Amino acid sequence: MKTQFKHLFACVIILFPLPFILEASVKKDSVVVQYSDLSFSIEQEKENFIFDPMTTLIDLLYFTDNYNTSQQELENFKSELDRTIKTLQTETAKIKKRDKQIKLIYKTIHDRFLNKYETEANFHDLVSAGIYNCVTASALYAQVLEIIGIPYNIKETPRHVYLIAFPEEEQIMIETTDPTVGYSFFNDEYKTLFVQNLRKSKIISEQEFESMNTNELFEKFYYASIDINLQELVSIHYSNNAIFYLEKQKIRPFQEQIKKAYFLYPCTRNSFLLFTASLLILEKVDYNEEEEINDLLFLCRFIDFGINYNDIVNEFIKITHEYLTNSNRQDEYDKIYHQLDSVAQDEAFKNELGFIYNYEKGRGFLLKGQYLKSYPFVKQAFGYKSGNSDAQLNLISNLSSLISVEKSSSGTLEEMDSLAMNFPVLLENNNFIQLHGVCQLKCIEEFFKEKQSEKGIETINAFELLTQSYPIVKFSDDFIGRAYSEAAVFYFKNGQNSKSRAYLNKGLELAPRSNELKSRFLMLN
Repeated sequence: MKTQFKHLFACVIILFPLPFILEASVKKDSVVVQYSDLSFSIEQEKENFIFDPMTTLIDLLYFTDNYNTSQQELENFKSELDRTIKTLQTETAKIKKRDKQIKLIYKTIHDRFLNKYETEANFHDLVSAGIYNCVTASALYAQVLEIIGIPYNIKETPRHVYLIAFPEEEQIMIETTDPTVGYSFFNDEYKTLFVQNLRKSKIISEQEFESMNTNELFEKFYYASIDINLQELVSIHYSNNAIFYLEKQKIRPFQEQIKKAYFLYPCTRNSFLLFTASLLILEKVDYNEEEEINDLLFLCRFIDFGINYNDIVNEFIKITHEYLTNSNRQDEYDKIYHQLDSVAQDEAFKNELGFIYNYEKGRGFLLKGQYLKSYPFVKQAFGYKSGNSDAQLNLISNLSSLISVEKSSSGTLEEMDSLAMNFPVLLENNNFIQLHGVCQLKCIEEFFKEKQSEKGIETINAFELLTQSYPIVKFSDDFIGRAYSEAAVFYFKNGQNSKSRAYLNKGLELAPRSNELKSRFLMLN
């Protein structure tokens, strides 16, 4: 499967710059990430993960990665931010023009908290050194606007995040990555000119122009972005961290971060990154650790969205080799199979897993001569693939061994009768027919010894019908001789000499070289 995964990952790398293509690989909301799937670097991150935007946003962002975090450093930052916000609340209340309110807020926050823009930065960097990117700075401004009470939208484009203050009216953009501009205010004249140019270029249709006002059209075509909330902004912070890890080839942390990103914001991009992480993890596993088994189970959630059932089956074959061939870890192997079976939705997939599991378990017990333990697995494997020649061979071998070691063959005969009735494919296998006849002969001998003449006669009739139906299948003269001799002895002891002679004659007809039948025939005559 490594080759298959490498091919899939090549597709991942090619597609990565083109977010709109991702729908073809992983559909939005196609994968479910549960809270129990998540792991946290430190306890403070876990405590704040399900957060209240008004009280714990800063805490969560600060603890999203395993840095040398300091609670005191965070508290100092929050205290300074609180003082700054209170001052801004007082000052902005004195300003009537909204663009001037935003200008004051922008400049104050930027001057006090933001020192240097870097693409690879997280919120810990912002708190400790004022190093920021568009995500962390937008989160800071969003917190400030939230507390002051200024309405805003968070805008996400494929490669950027920014804010729009007063989105229903002035639509003032807060651009955190450009300290020379910082914010933009678009007046009605600009919006009208923009819309008219798009109309002339036929980018805006006449129907759209008639049904939507200028603000609506400007919003739709100028920003070409989607609105996200604070929780989704935190998710983008996690996904950024994940990508930083990916670039450093730290695959496990990459997966841990993107799981949290997806949990908060199950968008197409996060689905795709989660899929990428799952593929990369399985490139290097040997399934010796429980965590690696959980990785495979997690990948099953992507079936039909970049992974198919054959991929999982190939991995299960690898697990089978590791747990049954290389070592004897039966209980762990059983657990893995049942876990995979529980997540399998497709019937063909469940059957393939079931066949591999039962075939290999049965084969292992057969090789050890543990025929009673092996048979339930061997039979189940045969039930999954009755036409499979190896499954048939194991079944016949196991039945033959049971006939050899068991004191009574009547139970095995009932089993073979049932198999012949329910699996017509066995009636095309001469090895099964021969073994079935041998089992009948052994039971004839047992029934007459135990004075169960009715069962004996019934089984003789079944055997003779079998020989008529399959004349090409030959049976040992010794087996036939013992069976028919025992029938003859039973009737001789009961004074029914003619019936005894009849069974001897029939036995000699089927096994003319049987010395036992010949000697008994001479004695009777």
